[in-house]
Amino acid sequence: MKFDVLRQHYGDKQYWPGDVRDASEADVKHLLESGVLKRQKAEPKTQNKVEPPIETKRMTKKAD
Repeated sequence: MKFDVLRQHYGDKQYWPGDVRDASEADVKHLLESGVLKRQKAEPKTQNKVEPPIETKRMTKKAD
């Protein structure tokens, strides 16, 4: 699970505010409770839609 770092701390490496930490929730439970980390919101599921093709005007060479 991914967490946003709100305050500087040293875990498996040094984390700074704005970093993203990937850890199990059980390992960082105390950091969540103390406000050092915040759960990231789940990313919205992408829809499997194909975008329509872009229409372009092709430049053709005029015959002389």
